[in-house]
Amino acid sequence: MFTKYIGIDMSTSSPGVCVFNKDGDLLRSWTSDKNLKKLHTCDISYYDSLANLVCRALGIKRPKNTMILIEDYAPAATGQTNKIAECTGILKHKLLFDQKVPAENIKLCSIQHLKMFAVGKGNCKKELVIKEVFKKWGFDTNSNDIADAFVLAKIAFSIYSGIALQGKHLLDVCNRVLEYNKKHTI
Repeated sequence: MFTKYIGIDMSTSSPGVCVFNKDGDLLRSWTSDKNLKKLHTCDISYYDSLANLVCRALGIKRPKNTMILIEDYAPAATGQTNKIAECTGILKHKLLFDQKVPAENIKLCSIQHLKMFAVGKGNCKKELVIKEVFKKWGFDTNSNDIADAFVLAKIAFSIYSGIALQGKHLLDVCNRVLEYNKKHTI
């Protein structure tokens, strides 16, 4: 059993992090300062700084006892996909080599699976996730990134804690996340 379950919504502006303990209780949530980019002259130094901030926010002391679920970027999406991919790649590198988290303890979750777990359908608006996170679990935030990170940590806990899930819908989504990770590895 893991002692920490972490959800990370890595973005290039304000990554979100939620950390649950072994009982599924929220230990902390975090998002970065949106003005950080002004301090850097190139994307890579900025992404490196973001990844360092995320790693500090995680507070990993026993990497082998930590399960991390990261929102996977959508390769077919439009917009900042390449930048998000670079940023997430730097984070994965730091988790593996600096934080010493075993590769098998870092999993990915599609945004569709995240939304299905939180809302029941994979193509809903981000604002609905925030609303459902509060309604279902009483976690109040106005940040899409934090709400997504909360759901990711909840999914990680649901899959890997050994505590039985309530509801066929949630079990189905967790099984889909496991199948997704057979094809999409870090």
